[in-house]
Amino acid sequence: MTDRAPARSLPRHLSLQLTRRLCLGLAVAGAGAATGWIAGCTLPEPPPVDPAALQSLELEGAAGTRYQRLPQLPSDEYFLNPNDRNDPRNYDPVSRIEAEVARGTDVSIGQIGLRVPTSRPTTGPATQPADEQVLYLPLQECVRRATLNNFNVAVAGYAPAISETRVTEALARFDPTFRTAAEYQDQVGVNVAENVFGDTERLTLSTGLSQLLPSGGNVELEYRALRNDSDQTSIFSPIPAGVSWTSDLSLQLTQPLLRDFGYDINRARIYVNRNDQRISVLEFRRELEEILLQVEQTYWQLYRAQLEVEIQTELLDRTQETADRIAKRRVRDATRAEISQALSAVSLRRQDLIQAKGAVAQLSDQLKQLINDPTLPIGGETLVLPATEPVMVPLLFDQQEALAVALVNRPELSQQILRIVNSGRVLSVAESNRLPRLDLLLSGGFGGFDEDFGEAVSQQLEFDNFTVGAGLQFEIPLGNRAARAVLRRSRLEREREVTQYQALVDRVALEVAQSQRQVSTTYARLIELRNARMAARDAVENAELLERSGTPLTPQFSDLQLRYLAELAQTRSLEAEAIATYNTALAEYEQAKGTLLRYNNVVLEEAARQMKLPVGLDR
Repeated sequence: MTDRAPARSLPRHLSLQLTRRLCLGLAVAGAGAATGWIAGCTLPEPPPVDPAALQSLELEGAAGTRYQRLPQLPSDEYFLNPNDRNDPRNYDPVSRIEAEVARGTDVSIGQIGLRVPTSRPTTGPATQPADEQVLYLPLQECVRRATLNNFNVAVAGYAPAISETRVTEALARFDPTFRTAAEYQDQVGVNVAENVFGDTERLTLSTGLSQLLPSGGNVELEYRALRNDSDQTSIFSPIPAGVSWTSDLSLQLTQPLLRDFGYDINRARIYVNRNDQRISVLEFRRELEEILLQVEQTYWQLYRAQLEVEIQTELLDRTQETADRIAKRRVRDATRAEISQALSAVSLRRQDLIQAKGAVAQLSDQLKQLINDPTLPIGGETLVLPATEPVMVPLLFDQQEALAVALVNRPELSQQILRIVNSGRVLSVAESNRLPRLDLLLSGGFGGFDEDFGEAVSQQLEFDNFTVGAGLQFEIPLGNRAARAVLRRSRLEREREVTQYQALVDRVALEVAQSQRQVSTTYARLIELRNARMAARDAVENAELLERSGTPLTPQFSDLQLRYLAELAQTRSLEAEAIATYNTALAEYEQAKGTLLRYNNVVLEEAARQMKLPVGLDR
């Protein structure tokens, strides 16, 4: 068993059940009730949490694993000898494709570091033709508008502000409180307890300040003035009637010594709410990343759909040209069946073009809904089209470095670390609540008494009449079961958060590996589709060359021409789909690393501050 085996073991509470271990308290007669809170069934102290140690397993597993350099795409130049299109070598697909691939792999590619955002082409501002029905938007402009206007981003932006108010609420517990009161009392009749009868009027005026201290204590300063107008007679001795004043200033301190004692315990709610506010900022960042990824996915799908319209348009034109050539040769060797077959192909190409244009309109509306620009309503007639060229260069990945970047930048991991910190704070409070309550009471004051209010105040200022008090107050619930249950629950919740963090580390490692593999696989597929398109294009032009050389238009040859055109269009469509998928895979790779905002040049400084978390956490 390795040193990291405990990270993969069962939770502690499950291991206790499986091994049938029992935790027994003291059962001595007469001492059980008083000592149950000390010797009750408790869990061991949890070990310190070190996120770096929890990440070490995946980091060591990725060490030394590198993705091989991908070859460059074959050149799109079609002819081996562009100066002589009739050169026979141009129609040797094997030699041409091998030459193109060889020429591409000899190009120096270099290594792209993962600490630098993947470069994407820069384009100018949005452009709009004169008819104002089509708007060409660069990808960066779409990202900018989505960041500023998207409704989901705006809704997520409220959470940090709401969480910040909870921090203020927690801080407000330590704000001083001012109070004042006035009370009038008129007593008429016999007071049996004091053996007096008659009429007494009392007016009490009081004002004071109270303050909750960070140590858990409470201090209260109060001034009270009492006016007593008595006209009472005692049964045993006469009581002088008249008005008297009492002036009193007192200070009282109540300080817990066991339960609720300490700076960290009493400010735990502030710490937790501040961490919750940081969690909400990271959640806003995660929501923004999701929206930007959707923008990129929709943008490149729209790019593919736009290429599909161009492909289907060219296919329709070339199919129409083929049909026209077949129709002109009906006096020579074209049959009615061949002409009808060509016309059928033209109609099918037209419906494919209609469908492709509809897909462009649908994706344009989706993109407008994501960027949510007030100047581009979804119900408007303006068609949004992409203006950014896709990334077509191969990339080199270092899996260990990519994983290290992801473990630092992924917001889910930072959120989970903050939840672990919060659970540690809650656990500290639960441990404090298990203790009995022992409060220290201190009080002191100065007073004065006279028939005149001014004289009463003067006597008070002479400090001859003062009182001082001190005491202790002890309280303990018998059995203390509630506090012990809360403590056990807090420890289990903390263990759950640590286990959840380990699960997130594994998930992040999986997403980084899969996203890298997706980029590499898509690019390799793009190379093969580029070769397939070049070969299909060669077949089409070779058939056209044969026709111009006088080859008879037999039914088999006409069908072959139309089939070559369809295969060329299909390979071009697949290549367009691979280009869009490759660029989408790059964005998903950046999201897996937690650097999608930086990849799109979006700076969220508040979220960047949330990443500055301690490496070692005690609880």
